[in-house]
Amino acid sequence: MDEDLNDVYEKIIDIDPESEQKSTQVLRHFIDLFLLGMLEEEPSLVLMSPRVEFLGSYFEGLKICTPNEFDINIVLTLPYDKDDITMTAKNRAGSITSISVPTDDTRGLVATWCNENGKISARRFRGWMINLGQRVLHSKKMMNVNGELYTITLKDTGVAMTAFLADKMDFSISVDVVIAFQFSLPKIPLGCKLNMKAVHETDVKTYFLVPISEYDWRSYEYKQTGVPPDVQQCIASRLCTHADSLRKRIDGVHHHIPER
Repeated sequence: MDEDLNDVYEKIIDIDPESEQKSTQVLRHFIDLFLLGMLEEEPSLVLMSPRVEFLGSYFEGLKICTPNEFDINIVLTLPYDKDDITMTAKNRAGSITSISVPTDDTRGLVATWCNENGKISARRFRGWMINLGQRVLHSKKMMNVNGELYTITLKDTGVAMTAFLADKMDFSISVDVVIAFQFSLPKIPLGCKLNMKAVHETDVKTYFLVPISEYDWRSYEYKQTGVPPDVQQCIASRLCTHADSLRKRIDGVHHHIPER
């Protein structure tokens, strides 16, 4: 009986290297396509220093079967000095908060997300995020990876937008994409009762705010994942190169880009 269970267990948790390689190659091509498409559709995003964070069970080393579902955050840094951004917690833990920027200096794209008081609407931001994803993939319904074609469809799945990629041979993966804002400690929402000493003793140095509803944003800690450094470097390099070329096309923009 134990031997039978072991056989079943090994079959369930065994990750096929060939399938894993194929899945991650398709993922890398999709990230490339989606990120560069974002910057082409919204060139001013270069002012928010977009980058990718890899999340979920596969990148945390917890996946127990061949990976076909992935989670990524596309992280933006608001183009303001940290002292000019106000976050106000709705609970002691600071897990739900609002974000406000100066009303006399709502800049470009950020202005379209704000109300008259400079508070950033999570609802408007989500609407923009979904619309941007649709625009990016409108003319990119197919993707070529090593000579194989994959169809791409995008669905609004709540907080995330999910891209489904499939070939003609019944192979498919899904990618949950969330666009979020990043903040760094020691800045925390007003009214938040975090134990800062305890936080500083962890490896957590930054956190994300993702849109929930109306003016509510949920905070998530950033956890270091097991993404190979060469993958991170490859994506970062491509993104920076494209961003540099786009910066040259943005006329009359002199906004300060905060350091990370």
